[in-house]
Amino acid sequence: MKQLLGIVILCITTGVIAQETWSFTFRPTLHFPTHKVLGETLRIGNGVEVTVAHTLGNQSKFYGGMVWNRFDTDEDYRETDIEFIQRGVVLGGMYFFDVWQKQKNPFYVRGALTFMDAKSHSIDSSFDIEADWSIGTQLGMGMKIASFKNWYILPELRYSNISHGYNDSDIRRHLTFGNISITGGVMFTF
Repeated sequence: MKQLLGIVILCITTGVIAQETWSFTFRPTLHFPTHKVLGETLRIGNGVEVTVAHTLGNQSKFYGGMVWNRFDTDEDYRETDIEFIQRGVVLGGMYFFDVWQKQKNPFYVRGALTFMDAKSHSIDSSFDIEADWSIGTQLGMGMKIASFKNWYILPELRYSNISHGYNDSDIRRHLTFGNISITGGVMFTF
């Protein structure tokens, strides 16, 4: 009986290992801010995300990686230019699905948590801030487009938000970022 149980466990684990698929994704991003930060209107931001994913089954991926974002305020002769940098990690999942039966390139939805800090820099030192590490969210929808043998293009529309706390003269304040993002990732599977 022990030998039969061992054979069953070996077959199950061998089958699972044979189905494992890894992927690496590089994803440049354009961010369109949805509200003001420190009372200032932000311009279109940019960023990059680098992730490694593991496929579970035919329709799910779980991923983790690094994220970096940059925003700045409108440069006007009356305003102080403020640059905001966020950096941190992202952990999430993707679910792939077809809308019609013979669809070659599947759609996907994704959700993720980000763990990032934020810093701002300006000519006016009163706007130099080092905010705390915070947890934020990402929700997106895109398509996995086959390109070459193991290469895919991943256009995506995403909403992200995060709020970073910081102390300003013994008063607790927040830098809250919300943005709609357009990305065009490149994924390599192995």
